[in-house]
Amino acid sequence: MPLNYGALGFSDKQNQMFQDAEIAIEKSDLFEWLSNTGPVDYSKLICEEIDRIGHHMKYKHTPESFNETMTEMQKLASMGIDAYCSLYTVAFPIPSAPKQVVQRTAEMDAKVIDEIINRPPFKRAPKWSQEYVTAHPAVLRMLPKLDVSVPACMHI
Repeated sequence: MPLNYGALGFSDKQNQMFQDAEIAIEKSDLFEWLSNTGPVDYSKLICEEIDRIGHHMKYKHTPESFNETMTEMQKLASMGIDAYCSLYTVAFPIPSAPKQVVQRTAEMDAKVIDEIINRPPFKRAPKWSQEYVTAHPAVLRMLPKLDVSVPACMHI
């Protein structure tokens, strides 16, 4: 079954031409031959292979449309279907969900400060507290000054 070239951005007319050519090349068993030809003007190329492909085509081409069609078929044959389709597809970035900004409130400030003061030593802060402090680091400035003086017996 031929590709849907319209899905790759080609017009309906081009889709019809390319699908017809793809079927004709398949019937002629000449994709291998086509993959080994270089860029040429196919409308001026006279050889047995072009005659065999033309014999199976139903679409009536102008020299320009035949050259355009065979050039696309040569790309398809030489690149392979995956690389060919990738050539014409555009990756759309997936938008990420907007991040929720934690609103700062006096009640939440008090709750976080209370949690910090009353948390047992070496215990990890809860996620909600970490996220709030990350969003609003100024809350830490509101902590009361702790007495961290070293007892006299601890001096060296």
